[in-house]
Amino acid sequence: MKMDPYSTYLPVLPAIAAQADGPILEIGGGLYSTPCLHGLGKPLVTDREVFARLAFLQTENHRILCADSYDAFDAQIREVAWEVAFVDHAPASRRNEELRKLGHARYVVAHDTERANYAYHLTFPLYRYQRTFKRFSPWTTVLSNRELAFSQGVRWLLIDVATSR
Repeated sequence: MKMDPYSTYLPVLPAIAAQADGPILEIGGGLYSTPCLHGLGKPLVTDREVFARLAFLQTENHRILCADSYDAFDAQIREVAWEVAFVDHAPASRRNEELRKLGHARYVVAHDTERANYAYHLTFPLYRYQRTFKRFSPWTTVLSNRELAFSQGVRWLLIDVATSR
């Protein structure tokens, strides 16, 4: 089975989000992830076109934040005790900057993790626990500095890909 490469995290992200007892951050809103997390996450985007396409999802309780640079969101990324943070924004070269800031999040879900040009090897070692979902390409990796405690459904998804350090 082949999936749209922009959606291969979908088996993992909602399963992790369903376990969340706290706030969810979405760095890089998209046509799959933002509807998936609608009402649960706080989407941050820098692309005005993406922001316009996602505007229909905004409600009083679900604000999509847009700025010219992800640097504008620095305090929110660092200071909130995120239960889940989804990292899937452009440019890809920027993702490691956010991963360095999210070590305090319970779960960090990163997309496109098999791609060498994303240089994830620079930041993944900052996380003690790692599990990669490889059934669909591009891959999705769940990172944490606390032991990964997955529900039965999430364990099933990741059973063939354990890569704990």
